[in-house]
Amino acid sequence: MNAHLSRSVNLRSDASVAARLDRLISRALETDGQPPFNEASLLEKTEVLFFERDGELVGAAMTGDEVEFVVDPAERRRGYGEQILRAVLTPTFAAWAHGDHPAARVLAERYGLRRDRTLLQLRLGLDGLDQRESLDQRGPAGGLTIDTFRPGVDDAAWVALNARAFAGHPEQGAITLATLQPRLAENPAEHFLLARDTDGGILGYCWLKIADDLGEIYVLGVDPDRAGSGIGRALLAAGLAHLKALGIGESNLYVEADNEPAMRLYRAFGYTDHMVDVLYRR
Repeated sequence: MNAHLSRSVNLRSDASVAARLDRLISRALETDGQPPFNEASLLEKTEVLFFERDGELVGAAMTGDEVEFVVDPAERRRGYGEQILRAVLTPTFAAWAHGDHPAARVLAERYGLRRDRTLLQLRLGLDGLDQRESLDQRGPAGGLTIDTFRPGVDDAAWVALNARAFAGHPEQGAITLATLQPRLAENPAEHFLLARDTDGGILGYCWLKIADDLGEIYVLGVDPDRAGSGIGRALLAAGLAHLKALGIGESNLYVEADNEPAMRLYRAFGYTDHMVDVLYRR
């Protein structure tokens, strides 16, 4: 049976289309334990490709520099994943396989795609946080204060620091003043912690994202000129304490598998592996 690309639709202009995609995402999340599209795609990409059979949605894809696509769990093992892949394949093709799905590995091998990046999701239970707080005793240099992001005041300074802290990161380092705003709408400033020097300058940040009983370290960054001074450790400890004060029972975060300094920090606090995302590239 074949699935046909029915149309490219705009999620911002058609509420019924967005609802159909939401239902597909929910079914995939329930089956896979992992959403098929990352937050940046849902916030920034307005166009989605719908693949249908006899009017029924069997899959969807979001394209761009990096592709993400999903097949409805009830329609899998019928060749639809390969049909969608062939429809979106380009000479510079790159696509995320969230959860390192076995079917994605099979398709990658069949089409000569290589594993280009490995993104780990780590998790940490917060019940024993009090015992781990001693890890932060060394602390950063004196004069550091931690408070929350001030919308309309800290925006430009944070964007500039974030670009420096993630200069080699293709997604995080590319955030602009414009793309910061939808992120603030999704993840409020009250959960966005900043480390400041005595003059109020931003030295680092720990942005938290809360969903039900899971508190994500959405992004943790430090001024490259102050790397190794303990600012990241202090921010992580403050972020976890903030989550625990809200009654959150577990924390998660995403980190590149080859980011050794970050991995050392997170392992020291007790984070362990939970899931793997893989970027395949042609």
